[in-house]
Amino acid sequence: MSKFRKSNPWQKARFMAIDGYVTRIIILETGLSDKQVRRVYRNLDAEKAFVKREANHSTRTRSGATLVTNLISKIHASYLMFSYDLIKKGCYDFISMADIERTHQMYLAIIHEVSQYKAAIKKMTLTISDTWCLASELRSKEAMFETCKNCQCVYFTSVHQSTCIECPFCFEAMHPRKNSQSTSKPCELE
Repeated sequence: MSKFRKSNPWQKARFMAIDGYVTRIIILETGLSDKQVRRVYRNLDAEKAFVKREANHSTRTRSGATLVTNLISKIHASYLMFSYDLIKKGCYDFISMADIERTHQMYLAIIHEVSQYKAAIKKMTLTISDTWCLASELRSKEAMFETCKNCQCVYFTSVHQSTCIECPFCFEAMHPRKNSQSTSKPCELE
């Protein structure tokens, strides 16, 4: 049973803070104010509870513009959202916190396995808050899955992404020596 079922907003905020969600998402999901969420963090600090401290005190959420910026991030977003699609079975009408948690766990397992034979994949990891943000884009139809005409692979794409790479799997195969972290060059036709 999910820890989010039948929990009041304060309990839900506590669980979310411990899991590492950014403050803004906790506010959106629980209806608590910024001041109330800060109180949850203070209580957790007083209890010396383990809280994932990535960026959770931030009030900003990210979007495809900051999450999908290059080849590696596009691959990560695709793995992450493939996991979400498996769990949600294509139904994006609402965001379930239990589904987000399961998705993120599945994604971390995939990244662990893939990194065994492709070390570059470990250069980054998307957070549970990033999972919520990309799921929100799918829900609002600002992101989607596309099928590559060349290799037939399905990949995630966002209307807000900061890269012109379409299929990251074809791009990686056709450009193995290119720096996958480069984001400063404008889109070029090759």
